[in-house]
Amino acid sequence: MKHAAPLVLTPTASPFVFDGCFSAAEFAAGFDLPVALLHSTRGARGKLVIADLYHDRAIARQALCPFTRSMAEIITALESSPLARELLLRAVADGATIGVDPLIPASQGYYYADHAHIDLGQQDDSLHMSEKGLSLYMVGFISGLRRHWQQSHGFAPALSLRPCDYADHARLQAADSVAILHMVAWELRAQGHTYLWRDLIAGDLADIATVFEDSLRGDANAQFNGVALKAAFNQWFALRERIVECDAQTLEMFDSAIVRTQGRPERKMIASQPLLRGKLQDMGLLPDGSNYLAGCLFTSLWYAGFDDEQTCQRLRHIEQEVSQLTVFN
Repeated sequence: MKHAAPLVLTPTASPFVFDGCFSAAEFAAGFDLPVALLHSTRGARGKLVIADLYHDRAIARQALCPFTRSMAEIITALESSPLARELLLRAVADGATIGVDPLIPASQGYYYADHAHIDLGQQDDSLHMSEKGLSLYMVGFISGLRRHWQQSHGFAPALSLRPCDYADHARLQAADSVAILHMVAWELRAQGHTYLWRDLIAGDLADIATVFEDSLRGDANAQFNGVALKAAFNQWFALRERIVECDAQTLEMFDSAIVRTQGRPERKMIASQPLLRGKLQDMGLLPDGSNYLAGCLFTSLWYAGFDDEQTCQRLRHIEQEVSQLTVFN
């Protein structure tokens, strides 16, 4: 366990987060899913265009598909958050899509960067319009919207990085997504949509929610000057289990990318470029132009990973794969 002051730690090892979750669909032959305006009543995998939901919420609320109705409700609520609204508008403008994956747990999700698609974990139909169900979907959706915003601005980790650098970058992005999630939840709370914040403060991210709220109690302006966001970002690294799980899932994604790119030109770019640490602060950029991570180089061991022997072994295995690719190329 890492220690820093002030910290509020929880014993859980299963973070209630979207970030880094690895979908079994990544092992599929490709992302060849039919584009449909509506899911089946059982939530079969498909795509909903976020722009259609955004512009036709009245129609979506009357759909037979409970997932479609849930997303229409969520999008309406997210417009009450200035930060979520800007992230949402970017996804709308870019033609991003949303769907469900029955292979992902209900409290998790996955963002497909190459396809601007967010998959959320499937949950029981009876939960869809409940506050609990909406909260579960919101966690994945908000984090997915932030991932898309990062990707569209070129701030996401690239497979051209070495595996360890890719993991370093992905770890920071995971912390950023969780920080953004808490800011959106706090803004929604101020507008009367309290269920997401209640779930965060009572769930596996309770330590982050507590640190975020404590920073606001000390200075009300912390909500606007980036202090609360930075506190939440740093707190993500306080639990070793979060880091270990994120690193393991990130390496899994990197390894699967090596498999998927076999025979493709982009395979030559894998692990071919160094990590420019001076650029990592860019991921703190917000839609309003402010940057809560400005000036951060992330050289402190607080942000380091690979302190788990099993994960280190996996890293060495992937590095060996990469060295063989380099020789072959």
